[in-house]
Amino acid sequence: MQHLGRHRPERHEEDRQEGKLQHEEVPVRRRQLLLGEPGVAPEVCEYLAAKKISMIGSDTWGLEPYDFAKGVPESFAYCHMNLVARRGISNFENLDLDDLSTEKAYEFLFAWAPLKLVGATGSPGNPVASFVTFVHVVRPTILALSGAQQQPLTPMPVRAGFTYRKKIARREYVRVTLRKSEDGALEAMKFPREGAGLLSSLVDTDGLVELGEQVTLVEPGQTVGFLSYASLI
Repeated sequence: MQHLGRHRPERHEEDRQEGKLQHEEVPVRRRQLLLGEPGVAPEVCEYLAAKKISMIGSDTWGLEPYDFAKGVPESFAYCHMNLVARRGISNFENLDLDDLSTEKAYEFLFAWAPLKLVGATGSPGNPVASFVTFVHVVRPTILALSGAQQQPLTPMPVRAGFTYRKKIARREYVRVTLRKSEDGALEAMKFPREGAGLLSSLVDTDGLVELGEQVTLVEPGQTVGFLSYASLI
């Protein structure tokens, strides 16, 4: 099948203004998306479920194959219903698999955690949660398999330069940047924007402030525990 590229309708106007896409081409590209897509057959989904997989992913927007010129297929959303709803197997769509395919990377580390949305039918992945998952689960496992032991993480005490509220009985990690205050003390400044898709939050900050289960409020001037990215990796 011809590769149509990664199209996002909300980017069409931006692309046109930047000279990347002629205005008359926009309806054509949208029609290409509406033609349908290749996908995973029901038999494949059943086979993978029997192998006890925890997640299935694809670079398409619907996982199953669709050909709208032929109408709605009998197997419409089969994998969604029989993997996600009935077996609790996560389905991750719209993945960018080009580099993995080019490099023929058939085995690789993939850490992902959905947002905790009550009553939702889907959720974007949280890169910060994925990073924390790597630190607390994946990295210790790799070290143990290699015969090494992980040294205990010791947070460095710093002064909070932000206000933060959280629920009790849950541990959270706040992305922060360190700076020197007027009295020379290290002060942790919270990343100004919230959002699971902000990968820049891991690039433009120095580390994480770890807030334990009993903490419900952080106020400026309070001492908090700081974990630098260098110490975590």
